[in-house]
Amino acid sequence: MRKILVKTLSVVVVLIVGLHNIGAQNSIDAYFYSIPYYSYNNGIYLETYLTINGNNLNYIKGSNGLKQASLEVTMLFKNGDDIKEYRKYNLKSPLYNFSITEFQSFTDIQKIYLPEGVYSFDLIVEDLNGAKELKDYRLSTYVVADIALNKMSLSGIQFLKDYFPTQDKNIRVRDGNECVPFETNIFSSSENIIKFYSELYWASNGFQPLEDFAVRCYIEEVHTGKRFSDMSYFSTDKARNKNVISGSVDIKRLPTGKYYFVCEILTMKDKPVLVKKRYFERINTNVKLPMTNYNISAYGKFTDSFSNDSLVKVMGLLKPISNKYELSYIDSLVKSGGYNSMKKFLYAFWKARNEKSAEQAYEDYMAKVIIVNNMFATESKHGIETDKGRVYLMYGAPNSVIDKYADKSAYPYEVWHYYSIEDQYDVKFIFYKLDSSYKLLHSNMKADINNSDWLNILYKGNVPATPEVLQYFNRN
Repeated sequence: MRKILVKTLSVVVVLIVGLHNIGAQNSIDAYFYSIPYYSYNNGIYLETYLTINGNNLNYIKGSNGLKQASLEVTMLFKNGDDIKEYRKYNLKSPLYNFSITEFQSFTDIQKIYLPEGVYSFDLIVEDLNGAKELKDYRLSTYVVADIALNKMSLSGIQFLKDYFPTQDKNIRVRDGNECVPFETNIFSSSENIIKFYSELYWASNGFQPLEDFAVRCYIEEVHTGKRFSDMSYFSTDKARNKNVISGSVDIKRLPTGKYYFVCEILTMKDKPVLVKKRYFERINTNVKLPMTNYNISAYGKFTDSFSNDSLVKVMGLLKPISNKYELSYIDSLVKSGGYNSMKKFLYAFWKARNEKSAEQAYEDYMAKVIIVNNMFATESKHGIETDKGRVYLMYGAPNSVIDKYADKSAYPYEVWHYYSIEDQYDVKFIFYKLDSSYKLLHSNMKADINNSDWLNILYKGNVPATPEVLQYFNRN
C-alpha cells in the first residue's frame, strides 16, 4: 500500500449522513444524521435523528380500528473492536384512519452518551409487519463526538423547521425552547429560509469571561469554496460556559447546488477562532443564473499582467474546480476571445474563493496543478484532465492509496482513502482502469459521484460471492 500524507484540517467538522433509498418502493426509505452536544450534568452525547418515509411502510389495523406501521431499529456504536453502545427498540408510526392512503414521515430522536471520539456506526431498520418483500434499511458509516472537554467547542449545527419558547418537557426542548428538526438536508424551491441552532461550550475558556465575541454564519459552495456573503447571519455575545447560537438565513436566491452552512466564532477583530460546517443541498427551480459579479475591475490586479495566451491557458486550468455556471462562462469567454473580460472573470473567480487574497488562492491552486500534471498525466491527457487529477485538486492528497492489479475477475482499480473531508469521515473513492487512464467509478463522498451499480461494473457483471474490493470499500 502506498501512503500519501495530507496536512491536518484545522476545521472542526460534523457528520451528516445523506439520504438513502430515495424513491425505492421495495425498501424502507430513511434518512439519518447525528449531532454532538454536551450536557454539564451528563457529559458528551450524540443526538441521533432517524426520519422514516411513511409511504413505503406496511400498516396493520389494530383493535381500535386505526392502522399503524411498526419497525425494529438496531444501532451499534464501536470504537475499534469495543462496543460502546448497543440499542434495539421498536419504533411505531403515527396512527391513521383505515381509509388513509398517504402517510407522513416521522422522526425518532435518541440521546447516546459517548466519550469524545470517532465511532463506527451500524444501523438496521426492519419492518415488523411481516412483509418480506420490503427490504431493510441498512447503513454503515462513522459518527463523531467532537466536543473537547473544558476547551471552547461548538456542537453540531441543527437545521430546524421551527424554534419557539415552550413550557413542555420533551427530548426536543433546549433551554425552554422547542427545536423542531428539519427532516433532511435538502431544501427545495419552496423552502427559502434556513433556521439553525448550535451551542458553544466553554467560550469563557477561549475568551476572557464575559468578553465580547462574534458569530458569523454563511453559505459556501462545496466544490469551489465560493462564499455567498449576501446570505449570512452575524451577531455578538459575551463569553460564558454555554452560549446558544440560533437564527436564520434567507436562501431564496441560492441556486440549485451543493453547499456547506458554515458557522464561525470570531474575535471582535474579525479573527476566526473556531469553525464548523454542515453539508446541505439546494433544489431551486426559481434561480438559474450564477450569482457572482464577473464584471468587476481587474485594473492593477494580478490578472492584469497576464498575456492573451496565458489567459486562455489559465481559463482551461480552472475547469476541474468550476461549477456548471462558471464552466459555461469560461467556454463563452474563450470562444469569443474577450481577453479583458477574462481578466475580470479570473480575478472575480479567485476573489470569490478568498476575499482577502485572491492572488494567494490562485498561486496555491497553480502549485497543485503542477503536482497533478506530474503525477497523473497520460499519453493523451494532462493530469488535470483525468478523474484522479480532478479529485486531487478538489480534495487534496489522500491519506492512503490501495492499488489492485491481481484481482483477475475485476478491472484494475485503486481505492483512495481520506480520513475526513470537511464534514464527512472515512471518505473513499474507487477508480478503475479501462484504457490508459483511471476513471472514477464510485465514491461515498456526499457531494461527488455515487454509483449504486459500481460493484457490478467493476467485476464486469460477474460479482464473486466474496469480492476482494469489499475489504477496502464497503457497499455503501
